[in-house]
Amino acid sequence: MIFTGLKRKMLQSFFDKKQQENRNKNRVNGTCKIVKIGVLLTDKTEKTSVITDLTKTFGFTKNQLTFLEYKPAFEIKKEGATEGVFGDGDFGWFGAIKNPSVAQFVQTDFDLLINYSPSIHLYIDTLVLLSNASFKVSHAGINDELYDLVVATGLKEVGTLNQETKKYLQILNKL
Repeated sequence: MIFTGLKRKMLQSFFDKKQQENRNKNRVNGTCKIVKIGVLLTDKTEKTSVITDLTKTFGFTKNQLTFLEYKPAFEIKKEGATEGVFGDGDFGWFGAIKNPSVAQFVQTDFDLLINYSPSIHLYIDTLVLLSNASFKVSHAGINDELYDLVVATGLKEVGTLNQETKKYLQILNKL
């Protein structure tokens, strides 16, 4: 228990340092069209409704979507290891990522990264911060500095987030 809190503080320290470094860099978002999409979910978000809405709203195929879902450690132990799921145990001290599939997700050059997490979440925010995605989208009020586009919606409104994202991506000529 003590080490969990200590590990979380170390990760928060790493996150704050990395966020300050990213503020000092100017990230240039090109006008490339969106082909590869990364999606971050929590256990509270329904994956099937997100897939359905993304394919309906944007016209993406399931092959273009890559999902990574956060689940608490006790749920992962209960269900066993599954692909596309990460938890607290996949992070080491100082923000090191232990899970190879999570590290691959972070290193993938997504054209669009959408975070459907309904609240501020240190582990998901760390993944967003480390991600090589060229355009990042989320709900407003969830660590807005990390994202290129934040949409003010109800936190459970997947459809509204997707509609507003599509509207702004069309304006930016990315669709």
